[in-house]
Amino acid sequence: MDELIIQVGARQGRLAEIVECKGDAITLGRSFTNDVVLSDPYVAPEQIRIERENGSWMIKILDDTNPVLLNGSPVEDDSAVVVSGDRLTVGRTRLSIFSKDHKFESTRKLLFSSWLYQNKFGALLPVLAVILASFLSAFHDYLDISESIEYRQFISEALVFVFFISLWAALWALVGRLLRHQLHFFANLLFTAIMVSFYIVLTPVGEYVEYLSDNLALSAAYNAVIFLVFLTVLLKFNLSISSHLKNSGVVAFLTSLTLLLFSYGVSEFKEDKFSAYAEYANKLKPPFAKIRSDQSVEEFLAGLEGQFFELEKMLDEE
Repeated sequence: MDELIIQVGARQGRLAEIVECKGDAITLGRSFTNDVVLSDPYVAPEQIRIERENGSWMIKILDDTNPVLLNGSPVEDDSAVVVSGDRLTVGRTRLSIFSKDHKFESTRKLLFSSWLYQNKFGALLPVLAVILASFLSAFHDYLDISESIEYRQFISEALVFVFFISLWAALWALVGRLLRHQLHFFANLLFTAIMVSFYIVLTPVGEYVEYLSDNLALSAAYNAVIFLVFLTVLLKFNLSISSHLKNSGVVAFLTSLTLLLFSYGVSEFKEDKFSAYAEYANKLKPPFAKIRSDQSVEEFLAGLEGQFFELEKMLDEE
């Protein structure tokens, strides 16, 4: 390794500072006299010196107040040989050692690169997506629980819905600002609104599964899968936009699975051991079917009483 390059702050999701060694030695520490100044209170003013010896690069520890880790293991005898690709931990600062001919992984594709950096649509498309998501949410509530359109209630619920979508996008924009110095608020807002819209459309299918199969477990399994897929895709996009995280898909899936299992565990913990109700589906008509009968309440109660009379008669005959 003829020339030495040090990458400071080489942590997944963060930008790094690159420093090239101009001579045969380079010093690192908190003091301004060092070639690489580390603003870390757990690093000594003169912490380490890396110098060339017999064609190799040696790390020499100048202060042993805190251990220096080489690839996760403490450096023994206050010195060690370093090669390209080695990782150093000094205090709470991560360093990586490279040579100029070090081989790197292939370039990762940036999602929505043209939209992110050329800003072709600006805020219009995300705002329209949020309006669509809020309309779908209000329409779902109407089909699910409302007999008539209550505009004031729907508008207030839509505003709350828009607030939470915007808050989610704003939090990820803040993460992007801290990690990548780029907000990308509207990108997070657009994709969040799109994914929420898909989730609202697909969620009612679980109720039809319950209605057609009379199986609560099958419906619960469908809802769990939809939630897992929805949250995984959403988190993967947010992580990809707001950080440099390499395995964003794996992190998103594990996080979503953890939240799903946690919510299941909480529901099981709160559920009573004994229930007076049978565990079976109770869908008597297709979900969201706005079907009203012309039968009056008195006629319905009379018919119900007649059914109980017939049931008692059958029991007496047995």
